[in-house]
Amino acid sequence: MDQTVFEIISVGNELLIGRVENTNLHWLVTQITIMGGFVRRAVTIRDDLSEISTVLRDSIGRGTDWVVMSGGLGPTYDDMTLQGVALALRREMEVNEDAVSMMKRRYESLVAQGVLSDYAMTPARVKMATLPRGSVPLRNSQGSAPGVLVTEGKSSIVCLPGVPKEMKAIFAESLMPFLEKNVIRLHSYSVTLFVSRIVESVLSPLLDEVLKSYPAVYVKSHPKGVEDGVSKIQIHLMCSMADGVESKRRAVAAGKMLSSLIAGAKGVVDRVEEAVGQG
Repeated sequence: MDQTVFEIISVGNELLIGRVENTNLHWLVTQITIMGGFVRRAVTIRDDLSEISTVLRDSIGRGTDWVVMSGGLGPTYDDMTLQGVALALRREMEVNEDAVSMMKRRYESLVAQGVLSDYAMTPARVKMATLPRGSVPLRNSQGSAPGVLVTEGKSSIVCLPGVPKEMKAIFAESLMPFLEKNVIRLHSYSVTLFVSRIVESVLSPLLDEVLKSYPAVYVKSHPKGVEDGVSKIQIHLMCSMADGVESKRRAVAAGKMLSSLIAGAKGVVDRVEEAVGQG
């Protein structure tokens, strides 16, 4: 099945010392899955030039269509994602005039609002407009540092800020037009079963039966522990295909088959939820 493959690289020491929860990753994989992309891998790394460049080169080497990086675009010494990208691609860093123009307009607006006293392009600000050669800056309506889009062979590398509202704004407003033209859209449909009075060891062979009949359906069980002496499990089934009608048909049919098998094993399906997308 043809699909557009994504990998996500989260950059930031704060993510690896427990200082900040990586909510950006959850948001990104959700958006990408809903639009029909396939997230193959996600990694979290430190603010380290060697690590950034090595992980990016590995991702490109796997033939990844879109590498989405978040974090490390700011003005401080430890914001080094773009330098890492340049190192990985063996490109020079250069001041991008389109990025400078975007930032000047942003600073002029902040001065007009009384947030800043001046809009001079200081060295720290110029740093945020210094991009790997051949990059396209992406407008950031919620902050100063622009996003960055650069291509290398068949891979497109997108660098987004780590600040969630800025990351989301660039993704929605500036990146989506590129993705809509290039992503092979798969239509996902999900069915979630809320099950009780059955444990995973009994459920496992039932899942195997469903997978044999519906190999295109992703099935994952999520134990929820015991409540008032009764075991609880959620089971997520999702099918992604180019044909949205067929993806729904298979997901629903697999859900019905599993429900029947669970009933035969003396389990109880308390309720079923269906949703377009990730669910």
